[in-house]
Amino acid sequence: MIALALGALLAQSPPPEASLEAAVAELVNEYRESAGFARLRLEEEISAIARERSRRMAAGLTPLGHNGFSLRAQAARLAIGPISRISENTARNRGYANPAQRAFDGWLISPTHRKNLDGDFLVTGVGMARSTQGEFFLTQIFVAPRLKATRPPAPPRAHPASAPPPRP
Repeated sequence: MIALALGALLAQSPPPEASLEAAVAELVNEYRESAGFARLRLEEEISAIARERSRRMAAGLTPLGHNGFSLRAQAARLAIGPISRISENTARNRGYANPAQRAFDGWLISPTHRKNLDGDFLVTGVGMARSTQGEFFLTQIFVAPRLKATRPPAPPRAHPASAPPPRP
C-alpha cells in the first residue's frame, strides 16, 4: 500500500529538469522585462521540441549546437502555425549549483545568444535534459508567429431600401 502511494506521488512530481526549464523561462522573461522587451509566452508544444533536442544532445546522438535546426523549425510550424522568425539558444554545463542560471548567464554575455534574448519574439519553448555523466543540456527556442494582416473594416454599404431616392 505504501509502495503504491509513493509510486503515485513520484509519478505526479515533475522531473527536476521541468523545474529548471521553468527557471530558464522565468530568467529570460525577467531579463526581457527589465530591458523593456515583452515577456515570452511559454508554449508546451515548442518546449517539447526543445526538450527532444536536449535529450538527443544528452544521449550523445547529436553534438551541442544547432544541427537539424530546420527540422525543429518545421516542427514548430506544424505545432503553432505560420511563423515569421525562429531561433534557438543551446547550452551545456556540469558541476554548477544552478544549471539554469549558468546557461542564462552564458547566453547573456554572448552577442549571438543575446541577440535571441533581445529579439522580437512572442513565444518560447525550453527543454532540458541530463546526461548519464551529469551534464545538463538546454535548448531554448524563440518564435515570432506570423501575425495575420488586418485591414480596417470596409465602410458599411448602403442597403437599397435605405438609399436616398434618385434625383430628378
